[in-house]
Amino acid sequence: MYLLELVGGLRRRWWITLIGLLATAALAYTAFTVVPPVQEVRASLMVLPTAKAASEAGNPYLVLGSLEPAADMLAAAMNSGSVHEKLAPAKGSATFEVARDSSSSGPMLLVDVKDTDPQRALALLESVIRTMPEVLAQLQAQVAVRPSSNLLTLTEVTRDTEPEPSIKKQLRATLAAAAGGLALTLFVTNALDGLLRRRSTRRRESAADVDDETAPGAESPSRLTWADSTT
Repeated sequence: MYLLELVGGLRRRWWITLIGLLATAALAYTAFTVVPPVQEVRASLMVLPTAKAASEAGNPYLVLGSLEPAADMLAAAMNSGSVHEKLAPAKGSATFEVARDSSSSGPMLLVDVKDTDPQRALALLESVIRTMPEVLAQLQAQVAVRPSSNLLTLTEVTRDTEPEPSIKKQLRATLAAAAGGLALTLFVTNALDGLLRRRSTRRRESAADVDDETAPGAESPSRLTWADSTT
């Protein structure tokens, strides 16, 4: 029932609905143009086994299965407050995330960098890749890994050379602006329609009262006949 009344109000006040739709379209367009697209670059790195383990196996790729915990630890260290804040301060527009590739059974790490500026995104990706071996070395130094032949290392597998624009943030802002504009249009139209209908009802009731008072044969209580005044 309420939905039918709402649709009826939109039809009765079509000019308000039209203004609201035009304003919503303008608001959504403004949100899409004001919010910049996010530039995204990625890289993948692999944790390699120790020189000793690789020498014993004859092939480093034969002993990758036991290195997933080391990759997870490195990812957690890169995403922690100190390292992440140094490379991508919270007040800046750039951010990055290091995560182990769940689609791979080996110790493959994926680096995802996002920024509104393509050059800054590429520069941050370079900084993250350059920092990861240092953090891996620090993690191993904390547990006193000796000798150097027992140290894990990193190798870069792939890296994007051109940022890829992503409009997800723009779409979210556009959808939010459109939803807000439509909700405001419905609210204003419904409220104004109710106000105008109540005013129209009161005017009709006032007009009906006046017609009843001025109708032929209607006696006015303020008019007394001479006979009534003498009794």
